[in-house]
Amino acid sequence: MMLGSLLPIIFLIGGIGAKTNFKVNGTFTCDYDAWCFFVTLWEEDTSESWNDVIDRMGTKCVFGRHSYNYQLDGTEYEDGPFGDEFYEIFLTVRHNCTSYGKRELRRETTFESVKTPVVYITWNKQLTGDIGVLVDEFV
Repeated sequence: MMLGSLLPIIFLIGGIGAKTNFKVNGTFTCDYDAWCFFVTLWEEDTSESWNDVIDRMGTKCVFGRHSYNYQLDGTEYEDGPFGDEFYEIFLTVRHNCTSYGKRELRRETTFESVKTPVVYITWNKQLTGDIGVLVDEFV
């Protein structure tokens, strides 16, 4: 009888449930000899303030070479409040491979089923140029 009354609590806490692992990789390229970037993997929710950070790579600076291979790896357990059967996944990269300031680029949102155990995403991006939104900081 006691176990029967605990089962609803276990389900609410999330002790039993599906999860999706996200594995992201790619190469950022810049024509400058010294440049920095900060990349983040997101799950988009109804409100921007509810967006989940799945994984991020702290600011990396590259000297004397024009490309950097990155990897992100994170897990999601649900699609947030009012979610459907899909994760809305996107990436952002903030960088200084510009003629002035720091810029943020966003990869187009993809829709991944909450029932998929592992999702693989590759994003290769040439960062050189003044495209994207001006930002004050890398983070």
